[in-house]
Amino acid sequence: MVRPGTAVLTAQQPLALRLRADQTFDSFIGAAGSAAARGRSLAQALASGRERTPLYLWGPPASGKTHLLTAALAAATGHGLRAAYLPLRDLDPAGVA
Repeated sequence: MVRPGTAVLTAQQPLALRLRADQTFDSFIGAAGSAAARGRSLAQALASGRERTPLYLWGPPASGKTHLLTAALAAATGHGLRAAYLPLRDLDPAGVA
């Protein structure tokens, strides 16, 4: 069911997103046991195809969110999987999230 006044995504929207080749899992540095380190493990599992669940990363500025997303996209496509980077504000036009 779609709420009145909300948009429905019918196709993948092109983004002006430039992926940096140097942002890989191997180049990611996160403190052991940190949320970023746990995010890395989950992102690697998703990118390999072992997991089939959405990945939502959040954290303070400069905590590595974009790096992990870029690495996950590159790894997933490297495994022949389809991956998409969808900004939350585009998925929830009502601004509830």
